[in-house]
Amino acid sequence: MLDLRTISETRRGTAIYLVGQVDSANTLLREYGDELVEIPVDRSGFFEATIPFDEARDGVVFVVRNAMGETRLHEFTFNRVPRY
Repeated sequence: MLDLRTISETRRGTAIYLVGQVDSANTLLREYGDELVEIPVDRSGFFEATIPFDEARDGVVFVVRNAMGETRLHEFTFNRVPRY
């Protein structure tokens, strides 16, 4: 499965704190400019990420990749995350 499930999303100042889960056999990446940056995933597939953002941008793209090289893009928009 190439799914990404978000568990908790919190906007903290100029960043998003995100907790989620992917299949533990997969790799989770985040688009960062023209590069892909890996987000560490634990043995159960859970991850935590703090994503800084610029107010002019409205989201970020995650990529879930399996061992066969198949990928799925997941777009995440910031405007739906509550401020705390």
